Amino acid sequence: MSTGPIGGATIKFKSGGDDAPYVDGSGTDNNVTGSTNDKSKSPPPGHSGDDTPILPAPNHEVATMARGSDLGGEIAALLIEVGYEQKKDAKAARDQAEKALEADNKRQTDAMQKAADYRLASGIVSGTSMIASGVFQVGASTCVGSDGKATPKADAWKGYSTGSEGAGKVGSAILDHAASMADIDAKKAEQDATRDGKTVDDERDAAKDARDLINRAVSYYKEYLQAKNDAMKAAIMHA
Repeated sequence: MSTGPIGGATIKFKSGGDDAPYVDGSGTDNNVTGSTNDKSKSPPPGHSGDDTPILPAPNHEVATMARGSDLGGEIAALLIEVGYEQKKDAKAARDQAEKALEADNKRQTDAMQKAADYRLASGIVSGTSMIASGVFQVGASTCVGSDGKATPKADAWKGYSTGSEGAGKVGSAILDHAASMADIDAKKAEQDATRDGKTVDDERDAAKDARDLINRAVSYYKEYLQAKNDAMKAAIMHA
C-alpha cells in the first residue's frame, strides 16, 4: 500500500488490486511539513473523517483540490481522476475481451469436434458401402444357370452393388464437406481468439499505465508540497 498527502489528508493505494485509491480523511500527516492539522475546522459536508473512496463517489478532498486556488492541487486532482477513469474503462474492456476469448476458445473446440465427428461418419459410410457392394458382387456371382450363364438375378445383384457404392461415395462427400466447413469455423474461432487475447493484454497494460499515472500524481503532489513548504521556510528565515 502506497500513501501520499493530498490537502492535509493521506491518499492510500491498495496494492495488487483494481480498487480505487481512497483518502484517509483524518487531516493529519506528520510526514509532510505544512500539512493541515487544524482540528477546529469541520470536515467538508458528507465527509465523516473515515476512509472514503475517491471515485466514483464524490470525494471532498479531491474536489476541494480541483476547485481551490492551489494549482498543484488542481493538477494532482485532475491526474488522479483521469487515471482512475482510464483504469476503470480499461478493466471493463478487459473483462469484455476475456469473455469473448473464452467464447472463441469454446467455439474453436466445438468446431474441431464436429470436424472429427464428420470425418468419422464419412469413413463409416464409405467403408459400409464398400462392404455392401462386395456382398452384392458375391451374390451376383452365385446367380448362374445350369447352362453356366448368369441369370437375370445376377444383373439385379450387380445393380445393388453399383448403387451401394455410389450412395456411399455421395454420403462420404457430403460428410467430408461438412468436416471442411467445421475446419473453417475452427480456424476463424482461432483467429478471433488471437485478436481477443491481444485485446486482453492491451487493456491489462492500459490499466497498469492508469495506476502508474495515479501514483505519479501522488508523488508529484508530495514533491510539490515539499517544495512549497521549503520556499515558505526560506522566505520566513530571510524576512
